[in-house]
Amino acid sequence: MAQEIPGAHLLAEIGQKILLNRGSEVLICRGVGDPLWDLPGGRLHINEDPKEGLKREIREELGIEVFVEGPFEVATWYGAKSGVPRFFVVYGATMQNESDTIIL
Repeated sequence: MAQEIPGAHLLAEIGQKILLNRGSEVLICRGVGDPLWDLPGGRLHINEDPKEGLKREIREELGIEVFVEGPFEVATWYGAKSGVPRFFVVYGATMQNESDTIIL
């Protein structure tokens, strides 16, 4: 049950994803041992700028640098294991160097 805490604001897991497309192709991936496909991305660190955090996650996961555009989708997702609501924001993105190899 939701509880109001005076002076406190939203405490939640916020994930960020990118929709990275080249021509008619869209990049999706899945983690090691994860049966589900997903857009690449990750979670913000405390006090991290959202776009910088997303660039960091993509660099760590795929080994590429991206230009992050504005958000175009915000949604709530309930964790399959925990059932806890999580928020995620999907941003448009393009590769800084189209000839880079994506490391999967």
